[in-house]
Amino acid sequence: MPIYRVGDIVKPNPLLSQDEDNPDALGLILEMRSMLHMRPEARILWNDMLETGPRWMYIKDVSKVETDETR
Repeated sequence: MPIYRVGDIVKPNPLLSQDEDNPDALGLILEMRSMLHMRPEARILWNDMLETGPRWMYIKDVSKVETDETR
């Protein structure tokens, strides 16, 4: 399971992308939270939703984008 950090670039999870409006969207993790009785979430700013602002999503619903720095 990948480790997510603030500043990571993500995309919709390929297994769930058919449910997404834009499976090719890219997002930037701005904030993360996790509590004892809550699944880990990330506040993500998506490139196709800049006007509406960032939104909270479960980490399981996104995948990290591989970059030269993350390899």
